[in-house]
Amino acid sequence: MISGVRHDLIFVITFFLIHLYPVPVPAQSFKYRHYNFKWNERRPPPIAVDERFKNEDAVILEEENVIGLSGYSCKKHIRIKFLTPKGIERYARFVVPDSYDPVGDLYGVDIRRRDTIFRPKGEFECVRYFAARIIKPNGDVVDAELDETTQKEEFTWNNIDQEFFTWIFKIKNIQVGDEVEAEYAFEKVFNSQPSNKFFFNGVLAKQNFRLSIKHSSRDIFIFSYHNGAEPTDSVAVSETTPHFSEMIFKRTNLAGGINEAGYRPCEELPYVTFYQHNNDYGELDRKTEFVKTAHPYPWTLVYESSVKYMMDNLDLYLSKKDKSTLALNHFFSEQKEMVKDTNPAAVFSHMHHVICNEFGYQDDVSYFEKGDQGLEKLGKFIEEKKLRFISRYHLYDQLLLRLNRDCFLAPLFDKRIEVMNIDRYEPMVSERFFYGIPVNGNIIYYYPKTDRFGYESNEFPFYYEDVNTILIPQHAPASEETSYGQAWRAPHVNYFFAKTPFSTLKDNARSTNVLVTVQLDSMRLSFEGKVKLSGQFSTLTRGYYLYGCIDTTINPSYFRKACDIGQDVIVESVQVNSVSQQFPFVADVKLKYHSDSKLKKLDERNYSIGLSRLFNNVTDDAFSASGRRHTYYPDFQSQDVHKYFFKFDREVEAENAADLMKEIENHFANYSVRVYQPDTRSIILETVYVVKATSVPATNAADVETVFSEIKKLNSSFLKVRLK
Repeated sequence: MISGVRHDLIFVITFFLIHLYPVPVPAQSFKYRHYNFKWNERRPPPIAVDERFKNEDAVILEEENVIGLSGYSCKKHIRIKFLTPKGIERYARFVVPDSYDPVGDLYGVDIRRRDTIFRPKGEFECVRYFAARIIKPNGDVVDAELDETTQKEEFTWNNIDQEFFTWIFKIKNIQVGDEVEAEYAFEKVFNSQPSNKFFFNGVLAKQNFRLSIKHSSRDIFIFSYHNGAEPTDSVAVSETTPHFSEMIFKRTNLAGGINEAGYRPCEELPYVTFYQHNNDYGELDRKTEFVKTAHPYPWTLVYESSVKYMMDNLDLYLSKKDKSTLALNHFFSEQKEMVKDTNPAAVFSHMHHVICNEFGYQDDVSYFEKGDQGLEKLGKFIEEKKLRFISRYHLYDQLLLRLNRDCFLAPLFDKRIEVMNIDRYEPMVSERFFYGIPVNGNIIYYYPKTDRFGYESNEFPFYYEDVNTILIPQHAPASEETSYGQAWRAPHVNYFFAKTPFSTLKDNARSTNVLVTVQLDSMRLSFEGKVKLSGQFSTLTRGYYLYGCIDTTINPSYFRKACDIGQDVIVESVQVNSVSQQFPFVADVKLKYHSDSKLKKLDERNYSIGLSRLFNNVTDDAFSASGRRHTYYPDFQSQDVHKYFFKFDREVEAENAADLMKEIENHFANYSVRVYQPDTRSIILETVYVVKATSVPATNAADVETVFSEIKKLNSSFLKVRLK
């Protein structure tokens, strides 16, 4: 099992890996081409397309998967019917190794590159064989013409270059109405944070699905079943040697769209999770003291190595004279004196605020890539007010040690891709570690930053709000370090389960107020704006305004400043003022900028002002209501108001106010556009966008598309004015 800090280090491996660009290269190993593959049937029997799937672009008529967990190998047989030209364009390729958790496997990849980066990857000779043929509508069988490419990713770890591959087999000679039958096998799959989930559903709909999971009977695997994913057939043990245990899962008429924009597959779709058990926890044999019946690991055992205990003599430890100890002692005492409140959470919150806002950041790429043999030099970096990636947890551990109060380590999991069941351990790919300090029956959380920008105390991006966590003691009594439960396998320390705080619609607000001075003679628009960020708008975008930092797991449209209105805009100043350290972390931004191209003269009396990018509401470009199969989950409930006060140097009147105005209220959101003139030299254009739904069923997907379309329409429109 992986300890807390060790597992969080996997984050940096993933981070560096995905920042290197994959390139198409010739296949690195051609062994699979020499495999003597033979089809079982010369002319496979026809399979009719079910009525419910006749409007799909392509549908999987049958899919059979055999997964070998002992050593990990996969064999797949599949038949796909192509019903439209779009289906051929999008789905006429096979990516090997393929994914049984398309959302989870791509978790560590920048959201802007998930259409071009594939996960998981394979080693040099990952593919054992690949075969494909085309079945014509009349039943004739012809060879598939393949265009083979390989996507290679390279990353350096400890001065060693490592290469991993994806094989892409594109079928070139498909026509509408054809079926492609393919069979392939692969092994030695690699992923920087491998998913342990098997989803039955996929991108395409599946009429007939069969999954066989096998493993050696000598190995112990623990399985969990979600959303009705229990096995169709009970566990069977083969009679021949070697003995294998097998589970069979059969399903029919599975909807596609597992990767639909804004969907959370774990909430609804059937899936299986697994992990290998080391036979080191369970019911003991009283005579041998060995485990005779393995029990699933509890969360408390998984995180046993992350527990920390009080020191027998803390004063002696803190009296050391090395530079790191002296620098830590000085920083701790100096910051503590600045806090009037003696509450431990208040003291530590102040220190965390200083680290987040005053400390620089070093990502330590060379440390991981080149095996940097240099020392951590924690003392030196504290004096320079700089946080190193490799020192994130060490620094916080040391400060909490000096605080000498109860505190916890808390793993949080991204609710967009997985849910922590507090009653049963399951491996998760999105694990990130926060610290927690109890105060008045609540927990204040702290996340050691991974960029120049850092979250304040008890500040979470939306995907860590309202999620379960386990509180791992970091200040347990020293006497408990040698006090264990069942035959040394579980320590007697007090773990707790908790749920993180969450924000509401009224907390998550953004208001943008801009005075636009319109100079008709010089054709210049001068903008003076004020943006107020609150709740999630502050959490997600404050770092972008301050330092250009972005969260690569969320919608890129969050990262458009009010002044990002076109390439020709001249930004004069951007100032972030009065940031609150307390929820909902209100921040005020002031901006000045101008543009000489937004204003156009149509004739002697008529002008138009381009509205492109002025209303930077968050929309999802990948969302489509057409054929939507699953629930849409907005990131969070919110209210977003934009108000532009156009001040002209002559008397004008709005020509197309009626065309611009809009009023929409539906299950998803309320959206309005208002245009009015307080006087003959002023025009006010205001939008109000309130996301009120926490989820939108597929039957109401058109509501989401309607609002998104109107926002995009406004941003491609013009305000037309006429001289009076």
